[in-house]
Amino acid sequence: MTLPESSRPTSIRTGNLVTIDGSRFKALNAKAKNYTRGKPRQNLGEIDKPIERYLDELDRANEVFEHTGTVMPEARMERALRELDHLQKEATRYTSIENRMDETGETQVSISDPDARSMATTLRMPRVA
Repeated sequence: MTLPESSRPTSIRTGNLVTIDGSRFKALNAKAKNYTRGKPRQNLGEIDKPIERYLDELDRANEVFEHTGTVMPEARMERALRELDHLQKEATRYTSIENRMDETGETQVSISDPDARSMATTLRMPRVA
């Protein structure tokens, strides 16, 4: 259907068109970037076990070296140190998120969008919006 020239908006008559797209975009935020009170504590608990395991591995390597003079393979040592460093950084990050919640009194913190909150859409799959 074509509108008569007089009933068209001025911008259309002059050739300046504006189009409207009906696309929907998913928000930048995701469950992995949204933290509730329990999530940092849970993640810290899960990180403690691997940290202990890597520290024990390095201690055993020191004991073996002291008793036998055998050195842990360099690649294995580097991997253990790299993983330990990564886990300690993660623990620091989760501790800072927990401290931020304590200081501000927030019950949720979103890393990518400060206004985003977790919504209970189903019993098992909360969404972040």
